[in-house]
Amino acid sequence: MNNQLHLPRLGEITAFNFSLAALILGSLRWNPAIWINDYPPDIKAAHGPLTPPAKRQATFIAFPFFVIGIGLPLWSALRLKRRNQGQLSFFAVSTHIFSFIVSAWFLDLTVLDWLLFVTITPDFVIIPGTEGMAGYDDYAFHLREHMRAFPFLIIASMALAFVVMLIPTPND
Repeated sequence: MNNQLHLPRLGEITAFNFSLAALILGSLRWNPAIWINDYPPDIKAAHGPLTPPAKRQATFIAFPFFVIGIGLPLWSALRLKRRNQGQLSFFAVSTHIFSFIVSAWFLDLTVLDWLLFVTITPDFVIIPGTEGMAGYDDYAFHLREHMRAFPFLIIASMALAFVVMLIPTPND
C-alpha cells in the first residue's frame, strides 16, 4: 500500500481555484445577496433573509459550485489511484483531496475575503442598502468564520477519500 504524500498537480489546483473563484465572483456580480449568509452579522441583519428570487439564484449557483468543489478533487484522486494501480492508502488519498480543499479555503480567505471584500470592497460586493456598514471592514470576522470551518475541511476530505477507496480501479 502506497502511503506517500501525493500532492495534486499545480495545473489541477490552479484550475480548481480559478473555477471556484470565477463562479463566486460571477455570482457576486449577478446578485451579491445570494451570499448573504456568508456576510458579517450587521450586513446580514440589515439585509434580512434571502428573497425567493435570490434563493432560486443561490440554488442555481450551488449546483456548479458543488460539481467543481467535489468533482475535481474526486476526479484527481481517482486518477491518482489508477496511476498507482489502486495501491494507495486512505491517508494518501485524503491528503491529496485535502490539498484541493484547503487551497480553496486559503484563496477564499486571503484573496476573496480579505483582499477583495475588505480591502478593496468593489461596488459589486456591496448589497444595496448596506453601504458603509462596519462589516465591510471586518478582517477578524472572515478569519473566525474560516477557522470555524477548518475542521469540516478535514471531515470532508476524509469522506471523499472514503468514496475514492470504495470505487474499484481497473487493477483492483
